[in-house]
Amino acid sequence: GLDTGAKTVTLSDGEQIAYGKLLLATGSSPSVPAIKGAQQPGVFYNWTREDAKNLLSRSREATHAVIVGSGFIGLQLVHSLVTKGVKVTLIEIAPQILPTMLDRQGAKIVEDFLREKGVNLFTGCEIADILPNGDLGKIVTLPSGIQIRTDMLIMATGVRPNLDYLKGTNLAVDKGVLVDEQMRTSQPDVFAAGDIAQAFDLIEEKRVVHALWPVAVEQGRVAGYNMAGKLASYSGGFSYNILDVLNLSAARIGLLNTDDNIDVITHLKPDRRQYRRYSFLKGRLVGCLMVGNLDGIGMIKGLIQSKRDLSRYISRLKREPLALEKLFISANWIDSTLWKR
Repeated sequence: GLDTGAKTVTLSDGEQIAYGKLLLATGSSPSVPAIKGAQQPGVFYNWTREDAKNLLSRSREATHAVIVGSGFIGLQLVHSLVTKGVKVTLIEIAPQILPTMLDRQGAKIVEDFLREKGVNLFTGCEIADILPNGDLGKIVTLPSGIQIRTDMLIMATGVRPNLDYLKGTNLAVDKGVLVDEQMRTSQPDVFAAGDIAQAFDLIEEKRVVHALWPVAVEQGRVAGYNMAGKLASYSGGFSYNILDVLNLSAARIGLLNTDDNIDVITHLKPDRRQYRRYSFLKGRLVGCLMVGNLDGIGMIKGLIQSKRDLSRYISRLKREPLALEKLFISANWIDSTLWKR
């Protein structure tokens, strides 16, 4: 437990530790879905080193695996298991796979590709029941009555910040621990970073939780400086995910969802498994979704971070949606004539 008045932390064995400055970096834990049978022995999660060892051991004997959840971790598991020769069934409650990473057009390219690779997909689908079937095997029943017998069942249904130990404290908590630009919480000597922190988002301009490794590293750096008495500020994070599954790449940088205020440019070549969608808000690049060719992804990230007004180049980008180097150079070197013709 945490007592910010006495400035002490109490460990699980009862030991108390006093602090002058405190960093909360307790991360997150797997979200356990409310499915009958989801917590029985032999249902695998992929979070700790021990989880990974158990998964690897079981995969050596398995011929078929069911993965529940088709986010970043779920698709990484698909890649690993298919590469090892394991038949995979992927179940996703949302209408598409990668629901927090791609829109419908981008997801369809990945879905078609996975089916070609022999992956069995169920989207828009829940699980009614999970029953044991021999040594660690499971029978997964869908609401339609379909039963899937599998050698291993893996849950990849997202994460939740580890906040339970903060109940009863006077820290301001929303979806995570609320922090300012110095990563300081509502208590001046307590800081937070990583999956537990709800910090400023560069694009949305509000505080959000980013369960991303690069974000956690930067937040930890800023918190450490300020805890040591050297002023540092967190400029804000944004979503940045890159995925490779069976040699097909996909990425999300910045915003996923759009509305009437967002100007969208799309480039779709399904026969080449190629897709891009740029999102602009008042001339600023605020998001990009990519499938297939990821050339220019570093430049896209830089343009989002710069918050530059790119209004003068949007019409040209619509004609040349893959010419990122021209947009980047023109936006950073005013004298450039690349896109002034």
